[in-house]
This record gives sequence, C-alpha cells and structure tokens, in this order.
Amino acid sequence: MTSDGYLPGAECLLHSLRQSGTRRVLVTLVTRAVTPRARAVLAKRCDKVIEVEAVANPHARDPGQAGKCWADAGYTKLQVWGLHELYDRVVYVDVDAVVRANIDDLFALDVDLAAAPDVFPPDKFNAGVLVVRPDAIMHGRLLGLVPTSPSYDGGDTGFLNHCFPGWFAGEKGLGRLPFAYNAQRTMHWMTRATPGYVRAPRPVRGLRSTACARTASVPRSGEASSPSACCTSRRPRSPGRRRTARATWRWSGGRCSWGRRSRGSGSSAPRKGPSAGFRCKGAVCDLSLPSS
Repeated sequence: MTSDGYLPGAECLLHSLRQSGTRRVLVTLVTRAVTPRARAVLAKRCDKVIEVEAVANPHARDPGQAGKCWADAGYTKLQVWGLHELYDRVVYVDVDAVVRANIDDLFALDVDLAAAPDVFPPDKFNAGVLVVRPDAIMHGRLLGLVPTSPSYDGGDTGFLNHCFPGWFAGEKGLGRLPFAYNAQRTMHWMTRATPGYVRAPRPVRGLRSTACARTASVPRSGEASSPSACCTSRRPRSPGRRRTARATWRWSGGRCSWGRRSRGSGSSAPRKGPSAGFRCKGAVCDLSLPSS
C-alpha cells in the first residue's frame, strides 16, 4: 500500500484470504505514506505489516499516464524480491483483488517467477498476481533497470515483461499460471454477452479489477473497521433503457451481500445475481460471479 486510499481494497483482499482457509503468513507491504492509523487497521487483518521504500514510476509523467493507477504505486511491488531474508517464496497479490478459493498450492511451485497471462496481449503476463522467489541479486538488478527500461503500458506489468521476456516461451525458472489465478475484470464483460466464457477458467482462484486510490476514511480508535457501505456500483445500463436501480454491497456478520434498491422505494432487499466492478472507495472489488 502506498496510501491510505487503498485501505478498503486491502481489507477486502485480506478478508477473502482468511475466508479461503489459507495457512500461510499474510503480509502487507506499506510505504511511509501510509498512516499509523491505517497500519493499525491492517495489523488486525494480517499477520505482519512491513514498511518498504516506495519505488517511483519513471513513466508517471509520460503523455497518457495521467490518472493511471500504477503511476504512484505499481513499481513498489519490486520490493517483494527484497524479502529474501524473511521468506523463500512469496505469492504477491495486488490490492484490487479478492481470493475466491485457496491458493496455497502456489507455494509448491519451484520457480523464480510465475504469473498468469494478460488479457491482451496474451503472450505477456499480468503482474497483479505473482509467485516470486525473493533474491538479493535479482532485487538489485530490477531496481537498477527501473530508470532506463521501457514499459509498453507505462506501468509495472510492461516493465516486468521487459525484464522477463522468456516467460511465454517457458524459459527455465519462469512459470505460467492458469488465467483462473488472475481473472481480470473482462470476466464480467464476457459473462453479460457470452456466459460460456466465465465457465471456461473455473474454478476461479483470484478475481481482479483496476484499483485506484480514492479518499478513504480510516476508523478512529474504538470505531468499527469493515468495508460496510463502501462497495457500491450502478448496474450496467441497457441500450434505450433508463437506469432505475442501484446495487449495494453490505458487510454483515462476516458476509458480503448485495441488494437492489429502486429509486423512490427507500428500501433495499437482498437479491441474488451476477455482480462485478463494485467500487470500494479505494478499489474496485469484484466479489462474485454468476452461478454456473
């Protein structure tokens, strides 16, 4: 986390990891910009909070990068390679994800780096979910390449693909994960028109969308800390149809549920159905998929 704005997304992710039954240590990386109050909230949901130095994105000022989520955050994930004195294997997950099934099996992979394919181009990997073998030499090499290396998307994904060009060809030490470990927001778009697409990669292990830091309120001491009322999304508008409903996530008793409230009704009743892209102040949380 590089700011308090990512806190709601981090809470959703950590809760989903706990719910998955993981037996691994949950660690959250933060920079000095994250306040003590936010760190206290994180400490209640994970096993360890580690401060790392922020790594600036050299492309943040490039044309077309304004407002991009990774402009002030993405490259800091390179500090995962610097955890070599603490861990021999790390499964890194971006804060804009929720885990829908146990992913502890990833720790058994004997690789230096493993990642799932991106939506486009498919011969590149997406850096939102990574299996990493921390290493001091690789850590130094990556940090040294940051100022001069290109990135086709202006972020950490393009940079890491430049550093590991043999991923698609199966170069020694590099592994390809199934798309189900990093199912991105296109899953939602495809389910609307072609439901078969969403069934193909099942069971989905990790579900992701794009997270951009937003202004987020951090509970003061004694206040409840939960994503309550933070996840809301307007339902997609159909051509020629007025938008008359609002879907809202509610956090109650350790469960997330969403209800539909028609304008003017003043009430909201739980309702089952497909959902994705629910904005949680600091992230977009895709918390469920249509049933098969």
